[in-house]
Amino acid sequence: MKKSSFLVASLLFCGLIATSCGGSTSSNEGENDADSTAVADETVAEGEYDTFPWDFPESQKIVGNPGDWALSCYTYYPIAVEKKKDLTKESLIYYSSEIEEIGEKTTKLSNREIPNSLVIPIPAGQTAKKGDIVLSWWQSGSGLKRAIVTDATNPAEPKVCYLDMNWKEDGSGFAQKYQDQLKPNSFIVLKDGTWEPGAEVALKSNGDKATIVALTDKKVLCLGFASKLVAYDRADCVLIPAKEDIRVGDAVKAVFVSGFRDGYKVVDIDETYGRIKVEKEKSSQTEYLSLYEVTKVLN
Repeated sequence: MKKSSFLVASLLFCGLIATSCGGSTSSNEGENDADSTAVADETVAEGEYDTFPWDFPESQKIVGNPGDWALSCYTYYPIAVEKKKDLTKESLIYYSSEIEEIGEKTTKLSNREIPNSLVIPIPAGQTAKKGDIVLSWWQSGSGLKRAIVTDATNPAEPKVCYLDMNWKEDGSGFAQKYQDQLKPNSFIVLKDGTWEPGAEVALKSNGDKATIVALTDKKVLCLGFASKLVAYDRADCVLIPAKEDIRVGDAVKAVFVSGFRDGYKVVDIDETYGRIKVEKEKSSQTEYLSLYEVTKVLN
């Protein structure tokens, strides 16, 4: 397989997904899962096409059963392959689908064969408690999302606030508008501080952030800025915990566009909804970011 070079996105996607999805999954992504409309129309010359150009194993063993939910780029990936698009430059958004069949190398989702490394199976029977972070999808819309549980009266069908959607002080944010009660068997409870699909990482070199979708002992395959798949060495990444010991007044790094940047101070914390209000240094500008978008581990 050819090793892909990481494309530094030069487009700020004007209204793209209304996101900074800090990576493709930051708090503003999700309002518009049609974010692939800004993808460049680039194809690869005949005879040179690689259907899995990332420096990551294409065929991993995954555990699941027919009828289980899974998250995968099962729509955009096969379309891009059919058109011989440069997959390193394509937005490959992860949607939900039911597993039809799991093979040694591929999984069948919605009658499409997808490389196992591009599939996140969701084990049935999970339960959550208030304050847990879960990996699921926007169930009033579509697209992979992390969420914080706000009501676990029914642990198998918790009510959540999505972390990968924007939160606005006037109450008009998508995270405030779409607080869903999740379907049973449709989520994974994430273990904070663990390398696993759904966890957040940042590159040590430049602070760029991304969400893990598959991993080995040495590599991670991630959704980066604008839902582009990127592969990194684990050694080059820092895991970003969702629940750090962050307090009002702390100097922190916060996400701007594609990654963590210096010059922010914490001015408020809302633990129930997983939000941290930060103020930009030498300015009165403030904004609410999600737990995955504010950190001290890079300081």
